[in-house]
Amino acid sequence: MADIGAPPRFSVVTIAYNDLAGLRRTIASVDAQQFTSYEHLVVDGASTDGTVEWLRGLAENPARTIVSEPDDGIYDAMNKGLRSARGEIVIIMNSGDTFSSPQSLGTIDASQVEHGWEWAYGAIRMTDTTGRPIGAYSFDPFKAHLFTLGLAWIPHASVAVTRELALKLGPYRADLGTVADQEYLMRAAAIVPPHVITWFLADYEMGGVSQSGSARQRELAWHRMRAETGQLWRNSRLADRAVAETLALGQVLRSVAKRVHGPVAS
Repeated sequence: MADIGAPPRFSVVTIAYNDLAGLRRTIASVDAQQFTSYEHLVVDGASTDGTVEWLRGLAENPARTIVSEPDDGIYDAMNKGLRSARGEIVIIMNSGDTFSSPQSLGTIDASQVEHGWEWAYGAIRMTDTTGRPIGAYSFDPFKAHLFTLGLAWIPHASVAVTRELALKLGPYRADLGTVADQEYLMRAAAIVPPHVITWFLADYEMGGVSQSGSARQRELAWHRMRAETGQLWRNSRLADRAVAETLALGQVLRSVAKRVHGPVAS
């Protein structure tokens, strides 16, 4: 039996705002985990859609802590969860996102015990707003140059970070907007490369803020991330800005070609 008051193996942080249907799916997937040494921190932004009333009915679970109060957006809510987390490994899972199976936490635990990594990620299934899978994504193996240039991204819902590394990284940078999660992971990769768990760990609900904005806005955000983490292309702000503009133009041209000619066969 674990010592009373000993920290759990995992802290799962769920942020929510006016997404009761998504939050129900997320909490159900956490409660279904067969690996039970975890705490679940739910950080709600003072929802007005019935979420607060529904959460009150879950308060009897000793593994779950619920906070509902106004915040300054999703990354402020994530930082609240990080500050409260006691687990050896921290996972942030937004409302609407779920674990892919009841074995997900056990898979992550076994991987960390075997490999001793400081942070890791896996593959994800992408779902619609009802939780139905509509696609999949895997960035395996990890290639630092692709990630740094924004040519591949790390699925945040599948990321697990040790508490020691999380303390080194500090908070998510809310001033970076929708790419703050990737900037957080870029800082992590600058400290130590991630371990890749070749398995579906989480299901990611499509349509969130990370998919908003134009191609140029996205590439300029990645340019800023590289500048502020000291990873500019050829150590030149000017050269890196040119790369960002070229990548954005390429995305626009591919989008136009797809509309005109339809999908291009590979």
